[in-house]
Amino acid sequence: DALAASEIDAEERAKALENERERERDALEYAVLLESRERAKAHDRAVELETLLTVKTAEIEKLRAELASRALDIEPRPERRATPSNAAKRAVSNLRAEIRAVIENDIRAELAAALVRGQ
Repeated sequence: DALAASEIDAEERAKALENERERERDALEYAVLLESRERAKAHDRAVELETLLTVKTAEIEKLRAELASRALDIEPRPERRATPSNAAKRAVSNLRAEIRAVIENDIRAELAAALVRGQ
């Protein structure tokens, strides 16, 4: 009787162990399946981005070519000479006025001296 009970107990443990292994195998298969799906999604996204990159690169090259052809059609502007600032213009005007005043004073002094000598 004890021998039969121990055999039944051993069979139950073997079945429980087999069930546990089966559950682990199922869990592992499920994990592998999920990982495979994630990899497939990542691959599809990579292909999609690669295609988008190719399209955008072609658009950029087309725009660059169009811009280059437009640049060839435009006549270059003549270069402008640099013009002095308003402050520089005022400084030159003030200097001219000072020079003019000095010359006028010299002429007046010479005329006054000539008039004094001539009397």
